[in-house]
Amino acid sequence: MNIFLDKMKALLGDEFDDFLKFYNSSGEHYRGLRVNTLKCSVEKLEKLLDFDLKSAPFCSESFYIPNEITSLGNNPLHHAGAFYIQEPSASSAVTMLDVQEGDYVLDLCAAPGGKSTQIAAKLNSKGFLWSNEIVKNRANILLSNIERMGIRNATVSNAYPEVLCDRLAGCFDKVLVDAPCSGEGMFRKDSTAESEWSDEHVKSCAERQLKILNSAKNALKDGGVMVYSTCTFAPEEDEGQVAAFLQRHPEFELADALGNVDYTFGSEGEANRTGGLVVGTGDLSELALGWATYNGDHMSMYGVNAGVPKTLVRHLVQYEADIAASAELRRVLLDILDTPVSPELLPAKDNGEIAQRTEDLVGPYELHDFYLYYVLRFGFGPAKIFRLARAAFAGREEYPDAVLYKWLRNFYWRFFAQQFKRSCLPDGPKVGSVTLSPRGDWRMPSDACAAATARICAVNFGTKRSAMLSSRDTLGSTPPNTYRYLSAVMTALQH
Repeated sequence: MNIFLDKMKALLGDEFDDFLKFYNSSGEHYRGLRVNTLKCSVEKLEKLLDFDLKSAPFCSESFYIPNEITSLGNNPLHHAGAFYIQEPSASSAVTMLDVQEGDYVLDLCAAPGGKSTQIAAKLNSKGFLWSNEIVKNRANILLSNIERMGIRNATVSNAYPEVLCDRLAGCFDKVLVDAPCSGEGMFRKDSTAESEWSDEHVKSCAERQLKILNSAKNALKDGGVMVYSTCTFAPEEDEGQVAAFLQRHPEFELADALGNVDYTFGSEGEANRTGGLVVGTGDLSELALGWATYNGDHMSMYGVNAGVPKTLVRHLVQYEADIAASAELRRVLLDILDTPVSPELLPAKDNGEIAQRTEDLVGPYELHDFYLYYVLRFGFGPAKIFRLARAAFAGREEYPDAVLYKWLRNFYWRFFAQQFKRSCLPDGPKVGSVTLSPRGDWRMPSDACAAATARICAVNFGTKRSAMLSSRDTLGSTPPNTYRYLSAVMTALQH
């Protein structure tokens, strides 16, 4: 468990000692129950029980129970469905979901049923609840609890999330994903969770959660709400998981669940509270290709890297490594250079290898930066830039004509299609001779046609036609003047 404690120390900082004190404590953990208002009011249950209840802050029907109370599951009122034994904090997820009477709600990872039965109580027999559990024997426990609590407007299923959400696409107002996790918050309660923990287990949970979330989104109606919850501390499974999902799905936004908190970390609101400056990190290469989540850098106060291409960054890091004052600093800088560029949205593989490599998706940045320079600085057309690239990268086995052509087409398509992300950039410095800031040299309409540029990029490879060109891309289907067109357009846009 040393790895776990090391991670918690890094996560909690000055609060780690307080955490460790409770983590090592032999005292009882908090226990609680939630009143099932479908069968019994809070006031009535308090009169029927022979011990006092203490209100919990997570849900109005949730209460702490005295530690000396044992065998509560044998209480006749429990068998009758008057209450559900549930740790009070576990009820917070449904509180955040804000279920209203008449809602259609999906609980995607529902067993044993604590959150499903809480949702049903909020529905008050109006609307509909679909509770799913992928593990069959746990689905049977879920069904038993649904029946015990007297829920009539619910269905219980035993299905894979991706299959279920595909079949029920767009059906639900609210979706709850109480995802299976590494259970770090359960260690004091469940020794099995502690014994099964490993860093590899955290990573595997994160991968599984990502697949579940990607399925769950399909079940939502337009304008619907999805709540994601775990009982673990690992950022890979919590904040990191949510951040990765939002980057993949810009149609979703983080909700202000409590009504009084600014959750948009990195926004101007955060800067105002801390007296800080929100700095955009996107560089010139990323801006050219649109390889940036819209509303990320665009909400910053200053785009500090907006005039710096990635190839320049590599040269600067190499220079600093060459003149490093210590061997350790040189080692770190060279290690950074050897690390592939990655958005780091997915956990690393089991062997530590980076799971996502940006250049596998958008192409080599040294090629794109080369294309970008001659487009912006000189306004050259694609045919001339291709000839220059063949000369500049001659002898490089990884860059045959087919590869140069492939990424040239990709560059032009992305460059035109992603202009809308550059049109609303904040201020940023012009470091070299070219920039894409709308407050600097660059003027370009956000609705520039990417399809036209794709047709223009049909390139003649000397005396022969390349086999990689499709019939619609050959020069025979391209008007004679189209190669001059893009050069003229790019030159006009610069002025």
